[in-house]
Parts: sequence; C-alpha cells; structure tokens
Amino acid sequence: MRLLLDRTGDVATAMVPICSQDGFIGIVAAAVVHDAERLRRDDDLVERLSGIADHAAIAITNARLVEQIRHQALHDALTGLPNTRLLEDRVEQALHAAAREGTHGALLFVDLDRFKSVNDSLGHQKGDELLKQAAARLRGGVRAADTVARVGGDEFCLLLRNVTDAESALAVGAKIAESMCDPFDLGPDRVTIGASVGVAVFPEDGESFQALLKHSDAAMYRAKTAGRSTG
Repeated sequence: MRLLLDRTGDVATAMVPICSQDGFIGIVAAAVVHDAERLRRDDDLVERLSGIADHAAIAITNARLVEQIRHQALHDALTGLPNTRLLEDRVEQALHAAAREGTHGALLFVDLDRFKSVNDSLGHQKGDELLKQAAARLRGGVRAADTVARVGGDEFCLLLRNVTDAESALAVGAKIAESMCDPFDLGPDRVTIGASVGVAVFPEDGESFQALLKHSDAAMYRAKTAGRSTG
C-alpha cells in the first residue's frame, strides 16, 4: 500500500474489500492527496464504500455468470472446443476477410475412424477420454490463429486461415490424419483408430459456411470410401 500511495501521490486512503461467495475480488478505495486526517475514523465514508463494494460484487458476479453462460453456449462441454455455432461465426468472418484481402482459407472435416468400436468395447468413459485426447492432438496440429471445433459425436472441423492453395490445405489434412494413427493411451488400454479428412478451400469450394461444410463433408466421405486419409 505504501508503494501504491507513493505512485499515485496520495497521502491517505480508505478501502473496503469486494467479495463474493467465491472469495476476494478486489477493493474499493477513496484517497486524498493532502490533509490525511480527513479519512481518519470516517464511519460514513466506510459505509458508503461498503455499499459501493456490495454493488460492485453483484455486478462482477453477474458479468462472470453471463460470460460463463455465453461460453457454454458456444463451446463443447466435453472437449472445451468451439461448437458448430461458434465455428460458423468464425468461418463467416474468415470468408469476409479473405474476400477483402484476396486470400484463401480452408475448412477441414475430420471423422474419427473406428471410434464406435472403442466406445462399444471399452465404454463411454474411455470413449470420452479418447475424444478429449483427439481434440488436444487436433489443436496441436494447427496454428494459434486457426480454429478447431467439435461438430458431432466423433466429428471435428478445422478452420485454416490464409492458406496458400489447395495443396497446402491437403498437406495439413494429411498431417492431421497421420497424427490420429498414433495410439491413444486410455489407462491400461492403448487403442489405434485413425481418421478420415475432407478438405474444402475457399472461396473456390464455397462462399458460405454451409457450402464449405457440405463440400468438406462430402470430400471426407469420398476419402473414407476410397480408403484414403484425406480427400
């Protein structure tokens, strides 16, 4: 507090804590730059500061609750990844940016192979753990500016911004598919599943989220049917 007073030029300060059910949030303070005695034993000031602190605690708690609700509405509860709703918003933003800047992007549709057999043989808890590990691998396979979303039970989408061309997007898809071939450690069990990946490049393959999703989904099914990892 002495350091704070020195930095602000105050000679005295009165403060009360801002607290919620979760604990300490911050402080409300009143300070003077001269005549420090004005703040000594001022019960009315403390009461007023306490009232402000109570209102601040309610406002901050409500803001956190709104943010929590918003996060839950836009993210998958199991993996923490963006859901389809948030992905659509980010794809539309990327489409507008690409049109404005004359750049390209890609939407990759990833379907985990043999996931149902793991879920059926080892149980849903192990299946959920597999999905969380798969989500982590997908995040690790793209740049920070890209988006990984869960759009179905064992289906994910990757939004790649500023790709050079279709070959670059296909190379990322092949890298993602390869990473999914490494075994997953599920406690005493180690399983290998793999993944099929479909690629849509924008604006060539579509200029809307739905068009790109449809194109990449179709490409994924072609790859799965042909026994290839990407298509």
